[in-house]
Amino acid sequence: MAGPTASGTPPPSPTSTGASLGASPPPPRPGPSRRTLLAILVVVVVLVAFLGLALSEVVHPSSSASAASTPVASYSAAKALADPAAAQVVSGPWNLYAALGADVTQGYTNTSGVPRQCTSSQGVGTLSVPGYTGNYSSGDFAFWYFDYFNAANTMQLTMLVADGRATEYEVSYGPNCGSPGGGIQPIPANLLDSTQVAAALLGNASVESFLHSYSSANASFTLLNESHGSTPAAPRWSVEYTACSLGLAGEPLSGAQAVGGSLEATVNATSGALIGGIHYEGPGGLCSGAPSKAPIGSAFAAGSPRASTCPTGDTYAQNGCQAGDYVYTLSVEASTVTLSSVLFEVEHSNGAVDTLSTPGGFSILNISGDAVAQVSLGTALDMTNPWTTYYGSVGPTSPLTSTDTIVIDMGTSNPTGTGLLFLATGTGDYTGTTSPTALP
Repeated sequence: MAGPTASGTPPPSPTSTGASLGASPPPPRPGPSRRTLLAILVVVVVLVAFLGLALSEVVHPSSSASAASTPVASYSAAKALADPAAAQVVSGPWNLYAALGADVTQGYTNTSGVPRQCTSSQGVGTLSVPGYTGNYSSGDFAFWYFDYFNAANTMQLTMLVADGRATEYEVSYGPNCGSPGGGIQPIPANLLDSTQVAAALLGNASVESFLHSYSSANASFTLLNESHGSTPAAPRWSVEYTACSLGLAGEPLSGAQAVGGSLEATVNATSGALIGGIHYEGPGGLCSGAPSKAPIGSAFAAGSPRASTCPTGDTYAQNGCQAGDYVYTLSVEASTVTLSSVLFEVEHSNGAVDTLSTPGGFSILNISGDAVAQVSLGTALDMTNPWTTYYGSVGPTSPLTSTDTIVIDMGTSNPTGTGLLFLATGTGDYTGTTSPTALP
C-alpha cells in the first residue's frame, strides 16, 4: 500500500495484497544492486551525505535497543508522518524522490552536516538513527529517510522519521544540491508497501535461509523511481539484508570478525515482480577486513532422517555406530561444502543440546557404507570442533557430497518420538545454521 500524497491524504490501497515476485520480462539489464543504487544517488547529494559511499562493511555489535523499546513503521506509515510535516516547510510544494528505511543493530548520531557546495538552511542538522535488534525482515523500520525536491528542482528537503515522529533535517540548495539528477523521477502513489514486499520475499528459499542464519542483522529498503538507459522510469524497491555495515553516514564501524555477507533483491514496486533474481553478494569481498561468509543453508542441506538400530557386528570405527545402539541416518540432499565447513548438532525444541546416557557421535559414510570422517562426542551431541578422525585419503578439505550419508549414534537409550532436531552450523567460509530437521 502506498503512503499518503503530498497533501497527507492516504491514497486508495492497490488491489494486490502483496508482492507476487512472479516472473517478469527481463529488463535490458538487471536491476541495480544497492551498491549501484548508491552510485546513482551521487547526484542526489544529500543522500550522499547520509547514506555514504565509503562502504566499509563491518559487523555491528548488538545494541541495547529492543523491538519493544524502538518504534518501527512501514513505508506508508512513515510517509504519513513525513508528508504533512514536509507540507509545512516553506519553498514547497515538495515532491518525494527517494525513501530509505533502515534497521541497524547499533544506533548512532551524526552531526557532520551537508556536503560541500551545498548551503543548508533551517532544520535540526543532526542525523539520529536508533538501534534495533528485533525482526529486521518485516518491512517495518526504526528509521526512515525521505528526500524531497521543490517544483523547480532548485531546493532539496530532507525529512527523517524515527521514534514515531517526523523531523525536518534540513533544506539545502546550491551547486549539485537542487536537482535529483537525470533518470530519477518523483515517486508515484499506490505502490506496494515495504511490509508487502518483505512478506513476499519470505517465500523465497534463499531469503529464508539467510534469515535463519542471522537472527539479528542490518536491513534497508530503498525506493526510487528511476530509468536505465532507454528503459522508462519505474518505481523499484531495492532490498538488502546484511550481517555487515549498511554504510550509512556516521554509522559505527566496529568489530573485526567476518561473519557473513549480504542478500540483495530488487522488486518492482507496482507489480511486485522480482527484477534480476535474488543475489548473495560479498561486500567487496571483505567484511571488516576479512572474507565474508555465506549462510551454510545456501550450500548444504540434509535429507529425510531414518531411525534404526545398529546391526549386530557393526563397529563405530567401521560403520559409524556401535552394534545395538540407536541410530539416525540422513542423506546429504545437497552440498557444495567441504567436510571442515560443517559442524553437526542434535538439540531439543527449546534449543538445548541433546545429552545421551552413553557415548555417541557423528560419522560420514561414503557410497560404499564405510566411515570416512568421524567425531566421538561423549554424551553431548554438539560438534564444537570439526571431525577428529579421517580415513583413507579423506581429509578436512575433501568435499561432502550427495553420495555421502550422515550417521548419528544415539547411544543405548531410544530417542524416537522425543522431538529432537538436527542442525548443521557453518564454519570456515560459512556461517549460521541450517533450518532444523525433525528427527523421528
